Amino acid sequence: MLIVDDQAFFREKISLSLRNLGYTAEAVSNGPEALDIARSKHVDVILLDMVMPGMDGYAVIQQLKQDRLLKEIPVIVISALESDTTSVVEAIKLGAVDFLPKNYSPQILRARVNASLRKKHNRDQELQRLSSLQRLMNATDLLEQGTYSPSKLGLDSIAAKGDGIATLASVFGNMAQQIYDRERKLKQQLNTVKGLFLLVICGLLFGLDAPIAKIMSNFNAHPLGVSIWISVVACLLTLPYSIYKKDIPAFNWSLFKYFLLWGFCTCVLGDVFLLIAATHLQASVLTIILVLEVLLVFAYSAIAKLEKATYKRLSGLIIGFLGITLAVYAQESAGANVWIWVLIAIAVPVGYAAIDILIAVSKQVDMKPATVLGLASLFGLALMVPIAWQQDGFVALSYPPGKFELGILLWGTLTVIGMLSLVKLISTAGAVFGSQAAYVMTLAGIFWSVLLLDESLATTTWVALGVIFLGLLLVEPKHEAEEEVPEEILQSISNPSLPH
Repeated sequence: MLIVDDQAFFREKISLSLRNLGYTAEAVSNGPEALDIARSKHVDVILLDMVMPGMDGYAVIQQLKQDRLLKEIPVIVISALESDTTSVVEAIKLGAVDFLPKNYSPQILRARVNASLRKKHNRDQELQRLSSLQRLMNATDLLEQGTYSPSKLGLDSIAAKGDGIATLASVFGNMAQQIYDRERKLKQQLNTVKGLFLLVICGLLFGLDAPIAKIMSNFNAHPLGVSIWISVVACLLTLPYSIYKKDIPAFNWSLFKYFLLWGFCTCVLGDVFLLIAATHLQASVLTIILVLEVLLVFAYSAIAKLEKATYKRLSGLIIGFLGITLAVYAQESAGANVWIWVLIAIAVPVGYAAIDILIAVSKQVDMKPATVLGLASLFGLALMVPIAWQQDGFVALSYPPGKFELGILLWGTLTVIGMLSLVKLISTAGAVFGSQAAYVMTLAGIFWSVLLLDESLATTTWVALGVIFLGLLLVEPKHEAEEEVPEEILQSISNPSLPH
């Protein structure tokens, strides 16, 4: 109980009376001090004198009613002017709930205070029900957007209250959660289908890399020169569109390092080393080596906790790798020194794995995939041109174009299409699943090697195909994380604005 009166004698008198009735009472002498107490402490009832110097009781009531947190505190007007009904009526119009004369009896005091407490209790319950209903309505609006999980919107706290609205919140929350879970499962299945489709596209396109590299190596052209022209084709196919769409960003050091690393992984590790290894290894052997990309991506993603390393996914990777091992076993030996060139070829899946990780962690790069690929190719050119200049590694093209020039154009075009598909694949299914393109690429590479280069293909490879795809199915796309509800939205649900 908060007593507000400028007369010390009356403050002591009513404080003592209230304490004798079992209430906790605090008394102040003026309006500003009363407002400070009301804001800083829990006050159930205010007993307010109307005639005070400075801020009178009317002004105090007005201040209380303008404050969202204080307006529900019941105010009992105290005045010695018992015959002045006009003042009492005016105070009640402003929001006071009752009147108490200064020469009160203890029975009257108890009755008035208890009546005010009952009103406050009823009003608090009403506001609580309105708050719960408003929270439920706010949560419903969010659920209609289909973005957040019902379990994260605080409906459990409403359902725990045990009233009719709680029952409604419980039933509604359970139904909404079932629908949400079903939709997420369907979305996951759709992502799996889309991921498998993109996986096959990427595998078929990148599977041509090793056979084309083998064909290009027969022209005895410098690997740097060939890679430079491939990057030029990639730039010409992507950057004009990016410039037209005004998608070229303002560069900073972070973007500079990002594109420099991508250009190195794509152009130097991916193309130059592949061309070097292709001069000494069969295309089918090269494509089998590329499957190391999967293990490298999985190892990094597990360590960096980009994706969950479940036993199911781990077993899928192992089974897939066993299938690749079986495919390697089926190939004929290429000589005693083949392992030197195998070690050189391993740089290629290292570059591919780095690109997978870059795509997965670079969501802050707000650019279209074509722009990213074009700028990466441009940075790759910047890395290779000085080295090619020093080593006399430039390659001249002839006109009209022959097989060599058509090979460069085909390789550059396939690189662009394949990389754009890979970006879409990883954004849809995750880096680990995206790296499974290496499995398809290996099998596709063996197929293209047989078709285009007449390389031998053992029957055992077809058995390996079934093993590889079994592993592929176990390493399913990443499950889309439930979107966290922003704190401001949770606050709007927990503390809804209520009608006056």
